[in-house]
Amino acid sequence: MSGDLLWKLGGTVERMLYGWLLASLVGIAIGALIGISPLVRAYLEPMLEFLRPLPASAIIPAAIALMCTKFAPTYSIEPLEWY
Repeated sequence: MSGDLLWKLGGTVERMLYGWLLASLVGIAIGALIGISPLVRAYLEPMLEFLRPLPASAIIPAAIALMCTKFAPTYSIEPLEWY
């Protein structure tokens, strides 16, 4: 065993924690702004109400495709072709 799997797992966990921290900070900041400012609430409420009923399983793939980060998957699963 070369330890390569643990190294890659550590990198994955690190990116996951950074993403969770960033999303938490942004969410708390936006929530505070919505709670404090009626203008911000009026501006963001239609978009938030549109996104509320959508399941995460529908939003996450679209968000990944739109962000196009350097951490995007480098492999894809090709469909099997039967001849």
